[in-house]
Amino acid sequence: MATYISKDGVCKPAIEKVALIDKNGEPYIYEGPDRSATEYLKQVGEDHIGVPFWEDPEIIDRAHERRKTVEEFCKTSIYTKEKREKDYQEKLKEKVLHKAPERKPLQKSAQSGGHNTAGGGHMDGGFTASNGSAFQEAIDRSKVK
Repeated sequence: MATYISKDGVCKPAIEKVALIDKNGEPYIYEGPDRSATEYLKQVGEDHIGVPFWEDPEIIDRAHERRKTVEEFCKTSIYTKEKREKDYQEKLKEKVLHKAPERKPLQKSAQSGGHNTAGGGHMDGGFTASNGSAFQEAIDRSKVK
């Protein structure tokens, strides 16, 4: 999956670090721009995606609604240039490792509605989902007597 990092609304490929095998069958570590993001940008003929937020029509409209210039609006509503640059440099240091997601423990979600309309809720996590737990709870209660 392509990963990007954004600076002021302009997205460029993130840095990835992954173990690969070359044409000779030798393993090596690739560390560089995300390959799938770079390939996509080549396909569309661009070097980035997105628009700088000071050129974004929505940001311009919001600034005009508040009777400010885009620069004034950004100083008060969006974080400062120094903060944006610091965040961007931190994102540049991060490496995308393409790890498999961690498995979450099974948890019962909060009840919504009533037992006779929405059931007993869903079971989330553990790669399972379950409906009809209200029916099972009723059976379990009847056994307790």
